Amino acid sequence: MEVKAIGEMFGLFSTCSIAQGEIVLKIEGHIVSQPSRTTIQIGPSMHVEVESPGKFINHSCSPNCKVENSELIAIKSIARGEEITFNYQESEDILAHPFICKDCDKWMKGKKFWKPIPASAVEHVS
Repeated sequence: MEVKAIGEMFGLFSTCSIAQGEIVLKIEGHIVSQPSRTTIQIGPSMHVEVESPGKFINHSCSPNCKVENSELIAIKSIARGEEITFNYQESEDILAHPFICKDCDKWMKGKKFWKPIPASAVEHVS
């Protein structure tokens, strides 16, 4: 994996193809109880102060990875050169630094702020 500039930011990119279900990265670093800009939550009140290159993994509403315990797992095949991403809303209870997603234009604050869509609001197609 390699870190590349994306405009004024950085991202983590694959240097080889990765199959769905493969471990992309072991989430390692110092464990802290509070989130920060560079932590990944791996359990209740357990946040890993992620070391490089993991600290450059960006959010996506259409991610190719998910956090599972202390590993980043590919949820679909990842091509060489593709950016490694995960959905912060699915793994982080509360984000230390909320932001507006560049893909969906919605606030990313953490899963404690997600509002489920009521079943009555979903159109059922027969």
